[in-house]
Amino acid sequence: MIAKVSLNETDVATVKVGQKATLTFDAIENLTITGEVVEIDAVGTASQGVVTYNVKISFDTQDTRIKP
Repeated sequence: MIAKVSLNETDVATVKVGQKATLTFDAIENLTITGEVVEIDAVGTASQGVVTYNVKISFDTQDTRIKP
């Protein structure tokens, strides 16, 4: 499973492909999943003066409580 998250231009500058990530889910209490950054958009998207970049994170483990 892969999560797609959006980061602003300041935060994305510190993220690299291959970097480890930890994901938490507001809807599922006490669930933390580790993963790895597998892709970072080369071109950002501007909305209301803020530039964001999509980052894809591959999960290390699967959990049936996480839905697509």
